[in-house]
Amino acid sequence: MMKPFLLFVFWLLNIKKRTSQTPFHPEIWGLLPFLMFPLILAIPWYYQITQPEKLSFFQTSYLSGIGPMFLYYIFGLIIMLFITIISFPHVPNLKISFLGYFFMISGVIYAFRLANAPYFRNFGHMTPFYFLVMINLLLISIVPGFMRRETNRIICAIAMSTELGLVMLLLEKGVIIFDLTLRHGVWIFPLCAILIITSWFFSRNDYGLGGGISGLAFYYTFGHVFRNTAIENIIWLSTPLLLSIIILYNWLIRLSYRVSYDPVLNIYTRGFCNNIIHGHANINMGSKFSVAMVDIDHFKRINDTYGHEVGDIVLHTIAQVVRGYAMPRGITCRYGGEELAIFFPHTNLYKAVSICERVHKAVGKVSVPVAKNKKETLTISIGVATNNKGESILHTLKRADEALYRAKEGGRNQVKKAELTPTEPLPGNNLQEQQQTQHNINQTDMQSEKPNL
Repeated sequence: MMKPFLLFVFWLLNIKKRTSQTPFHPEIWGLLPFLMFPLILAIPWYYQITQPEKLSFFQTSYLSGIGPMFLYYIFGLIIMLFITIISFPHVPNLKISFLGYFFMISGVIYAFRLANAPYFRNFGHMTPFYFLVMINLLLISIVPGFMRRETNRIICAIAMSTELGLVMLLLEKGVIIFDLTLRHGVWIFPLCAILIITSWFFSRNDYGLGGGISGLAFYYTFGHVFRNTAIENIIWLSTPLLLSIIILYNWLIRLSYRVSYDPVLNIYTRGFCNNIIHGHANINMGSKFSVAMVDIDHFKRINDTYGHEVGDIVLHTIAQVVRGYAMPRGITCRYGGEELAIFFPHTNLYKAVSICERVHKAVGKVSVPVAKNKKETLTISIGVATNNKGESILHTLKRADEALYRAKEGGRNQVKKAELTPTEPLPGNNLQEQQQTQHNINQTDMQSEKPNL
């Protein structure tokens, strides 16, 4: 039993590079949607432990039969389906379509159970449907997000037909599965763990859907644990509303990152860079900050030789190396063409130069595939400036750009700092420390000015 699970984990690890080329962002994976589910579960769980009689009264009065909560549930299913349908023309995401349609079908089945419909009256256990829901979530976490619209529609039609067939089979043969899972009820815990792992690898960049899928798996795992109780009913009744919130969250995060993130380089856009410069971004640069301008040396040769598609791959690779080595202090933005800007809040010149030297060395060690059996190693030039007292971010950036120009004029493949002014004190508490700091900066400059042999 353990061997297939380990093989599955190793398979996921082997495809990590193919499925996720960008760093992990909690908001893109969906940390908030994931946390929403345990927080909501905590309320009925608390009453189940401390005041079970109140929860039982709530179950008898409001959660059984056709009443206000049942009508709310039907209304929630309609709203969820409506949001799924209207999202398709704007965001034709297969994961969202599957979430809406699959949970619409399982939701209707649960509505029949709540209403004590004749065909469902003797079907008192939902274990087969929990199994189906978890398999659905596993499928949703693995399928690619975007396909051609026609392909998306065909896949959704086939999947819904298959789902309805499975539902009818479970309604007739569900007792067999129930007898099996009654003796081995722990099946849902490893399945939940596998589902969270797959959402991490396959849905980590799906703008909240990865966390939403993992949260739903966690949610229904608790529903299976507390089956035939008020908690189970609360879980099923609240699912349409929570799914609608996940889809809306996906819209908002996608819109936010479309405005702020460059789709090619996966770093901040020039628009976000302008927001930092003019003080509109939610970033506190502090009284002492630094700015670096980065330019890829001889990048035009890559475009002219291998084409713009390869040029985009090279740009993305270099940008991700710069971003990774500039963090956590540096905020990397695309400035224009092959130029990048790095903002260092609360960072003096000496520290900024040290980070840029690290970035410079890291880029020089990267080989980017540009053709079959051929790789290119590129270099970058960097200009760094630290603000004077009362100096704006824009003026500091211009001085960093001037330092970048001197670096390119001096032979490229080096880090140049902007000239220090008398109003810009060196770090250090006394004259001896300041002299040592100036000596270190000069040594850094001398090393960066060595010719590239």
